[in-house]
Amino acid sequence: MLNFFKRKIKEYECRRLTKRYCEPDKDFLNTCREEFIAKVCREIPPEKAKRFSLVVLGFKYSLAVFIILVFLGSGAAVYADRANVDYAHPLYSLKRTVEAVRVELASSQQQPVLQTELAQRRLDEIKKIEADMEIISQEVSMTTKEVSVAQGTATTTKEVAASTKKITIKKKTQQNLEAEQKKRQELMTNLRNQMRQELGSVIDEIENKRVEKTRMEKLCSSVLQIMEEDEETDGDETEEKRNERWNRFQKNCGEFIKIDWNNNQNDKSQESENKRN
Repeated sequence: MLNFFKRKIKEYECRRLTKRYCEPDKDFLNTCREEFIAKVCREIPPEKAKRFSLVVLGFKYSLAVFIILVFLGSGAAVYADRANVDYAHPLYSLKRTVEAVRVELASSQQQPVLQTELAQRRLDEIKKIEADMEIISQEVSMTTKEVSVAQGTATTTKEVAASTKKITIKKKTQQNLEAEQKKRQELMTNLRNQMRQELGSVIDEIENKRVEKTRMEKLCSSVLQIMEEDEETDGDETEEKRNERWNRFQKNCGEFIKIDWNNNQNDKSQESENKRN
């Protein structure tokens, strides 16, 4: 603790002396300021001086607003990344920007771990979208039933008019829900592709021996967990590509963790067969 305080005192003394010897002389600064103002006044005619002052004022205001926006934006971006906001959050795009910056700045040793973390985030976002899509599907089914009921219950002219209005509103709601469902499906497909790209990059790093052996077991376990959970969702890649990805993973991580991929695939095939039956 004593050494810590001694070091801090030395750092303070060093900063103070550096500032003392490097700081410009105040008389020199005042002279430069006077010469600058005199030169500006000579360059700007009196009739334009007022306009020039307004331009300077506007520039100061714009600069202040820009600095505030940058400050708020950086704070919001850090919050979005640390809080790991979901896909529907207003700050989601900022989170993705921070993630891209983190990947670019990460060292070769940190990159596989970071990419695995990002792949897990994509998987969590996919699960959230799937849950939301299930709710929307239920709302679409309910709206369809309400339209059918409304079409079959109207008898009088007044009831038919009211029913027609209700049906129009319900159909509009149904169209909006279906459009929202389609947007979520496209987003989920993109996220799944990005997740698999991250996993592919991690497997490349492992395959090229760029990961320390002390980290291999933990890293391979994390990748295995994501890949197994991904297999439980509807895939958008071909069977051939999926097999290739698993074979590469098994080849490079098999000596560090136990991978029972064949049994896992058989169980999933049996589960899919049971669902079809």
